[in-house]
Amino acid sequence: MYPSSPLGDTEGDIPTGRDVEWEPLVDYRRNGVS
Repeated sequence: MYPSSPLGDTEGDIPTGRDVEWEPLVDYRRNGVS
């Protein structure tokens, strides 16, 4: 999994295995959650 798997877990509709669609979400979430 990715280092920010917890963030991906929050997004149930987002496949944590897809770094393609997940990367943009992680980037925006890092700024909002951190």
